[in-house]
Amino acid sequence: MRRIARVAVLAADVGARFTREGIEHDPAAWLMAPRRLFGGGSAIFACQDRDNFIRGLLLHGLSLGLDADPGLIDVLLTEEASCSDTEEPMGGGGRKGGKPALYSAVVVEVSEGEVLLAFFATIAPSRAAFEDRLRIRLGTYEAALADVREGFEASEQVVRSLVPQALSDVLETIAADPSAADDGGIDVFHRQRLSHR
Repeated sequence: MRRIARVAVLAADVGARFTREGIEHDPAAWLMAPRRLFGGGSAIFACQDRDNFIRGLLLHGLSLGLDADPGLIDVLLTEEASCSDTEEPMGGGGRKGGKPALYSAVVVEVSEGEVLLAFFATIAPSRAAFEDRLRIRLGTYEAALADVREGFEASEQVVRSLVPQALSDVLETIAADPSAADDGGIDVFHRQRLSHR
């Protein structure tokens, strides 16, 4: 079930990104074509493995193109992990004993002629650890605007706009039981800018 869930989540993420960024490429074709990111294998098989699944999410979450050197992605993952290693397990608002939980954040920023919408969710041992990861993804300024919560609220308007229904269902399941994420193997990031000039 975890392997099937990984394929479903990555497929939803790819489709959402292609729609959001206006990429004229078939998401299904991307999933089935050989990719350097997966050692020449296709995402639909490779991402059943936890590490490749995370690489795929990072590629699309950070809009790093349609393929990448796996070494580059792993460097990004290592940098994030090294930041997490310095986090206090009982950071502000964390669960007693640093028990992992799903945390999520929504950002809405309205500026002249533009609206920024962002959503980030991942498993973290504490709220402080999650907020550190949020700053890595969004930068200090945008992270400071975030509405952070432990858990996941699918009914929020921004969430409904950015998160596909299939992925929303997965996040609700993980919020109820973080162990369903296979030792923290979930990392969702969506960001969209809309012009209202």
